[in-house]
Amino acid sequence: RTLNMAVERVIMEGWLFAVPSLLTIVHVYQTSIEMKNIAQEVRLGYVNIFPYVMAKLLIEIPFMCVLSLATLGPGFAIISFNAKAFGPIVLLFSALLLAFEALAQATALAFSNTTYAMLTYVLLWFTAFLFSGIWIKSEYVILPFRLLFYASPFRLSLQSFVYLDFHDTIFKCGSGISLFTAIAFIKECVGTYSGDKVLDVVGEYMFPLFKSDVDVGWCLGVTLIIAVAFKTVFILFFVAKMSKHSTIVAHQDNNTKLRSSSAHCILVFAVSIVGLITGLSIWLGGETPTSVGSDECFLALKSSGFDLRDHAKYEDFFDSSSVLTLSEAGAYYGPGGIREYVMFAFGSPYIKGTVSRVDTSFKAYDDKSNTCSFRQVAISRYIPDWTTTSNEVDEFDVTWMVNLNLDYSREKVSYLCHLLFV
Repeated sequence: RTLNMAVERVIMEGWLFAVPSLLTIVHVYQTSIEMKNIAQEVRLGYVNIFPYVMAKLLIEIPFMCVLSLATLGPGFAIISFNAKAFGPIVLLFSALLLAFEALAQATALAFSNTTYAMLTYVLLWFTAFLFSGIWIKSEYVILPFRLLFYASPFRLSLQSFVYLDFHDTIFKCGSGISLFTAIAFIKECVGTYSGDKVLDVVGEYMFPLFKSDVDVGWCLGVTLIIAVAFKTVFILFFVAKMSKHSTIVAHQDNNTKLRSSSAHCILVFAVSIVGLITGLSIWLGGETPTSVGSDECFLALKSSGFDLRDHAKYEDFFDSSSVLTLSEAGAYYGPGGIREYVMFAFGSPYIKGTVSRVDTSFKAYDDKSNTCSFRQVAISRYIPDWTTTSNEVDEFDVTWMVNLNLDYSREKVSYLCHLLFV
């Protein structure tokens, strides 16, 4: 596992996890054909509704596990998924397939026309994928549509799937251009990175769904609940459809106009309610102040271009009120004072210092002072000048940490605290 393929690995896992579930569209056609045959069986009394539904479910559950093994097998062989999480990964994918299988069945019974049912299922699948949380956080979506996040089988299952593959793994630097190093403030890759750290960076900058703090059991349970909900809808549609075929309705011609009128009234009422809720949500959403979190703070830090090694831009990074404090040397104020100390550490004629690696992590946002707090941990390598210093040491490494506060509105660093660990 290498950093230059970390982001691409997440994209590949999303594709491999999501796309096979779309193939359950075949079950929409199969269920439509099957229901035509079952309706006649029920009408003649050969088949009872609930035993049929239970037998169908008992066949589907193990078959979903077999399909999961067939689908994810190439992933373990070719992409080298985390073998330690083989069991939970297969269970998660089985629950996802079961949910979409039930959705396909319910969609097949919602329309008498099989073509319309298949097109509707495609729309529902893409809606579930769009509202999975991969592209945008749920809090950025107005209320009626925000509910779609909680109905999407992808949201928690895909989050857990990627987490299981990254958790407890190590990523090496690799060679070539890396999208990950570009988004993670890494100018030179040194050493190794934990899979959890890599996943947090990918979640911060690219795909907000992913993070290293995931409760896999909870995610599996919620995905199964969604599957049960879809299966319940299918059972209700099935019972209604079979009751229609098994019941003789008298005076159908006389009641046609009345039923048509009632259907139109129900439709107008439903559209009115949806429109009202949508309008209120848009109005309330416009009144809600935008909160600042880790995403916004990281974007502000990246926009400021802050780099402690770029001495020429200190006037852009700091102002007269900025302060750098050190427990050993005191405080340095303003761009000039901060540059004086940093030049001593990295611009000395007696020793050449280079920063090998910098890891930046978000700490907190203070809404009172409108500042974002970060912690940077770095490794520097120093090479003494033999003409002016002792030649007994060729080179040595120093680990240092900086706690910094960034003014969110002005994108200026207001406070730095520098600690050295030799």
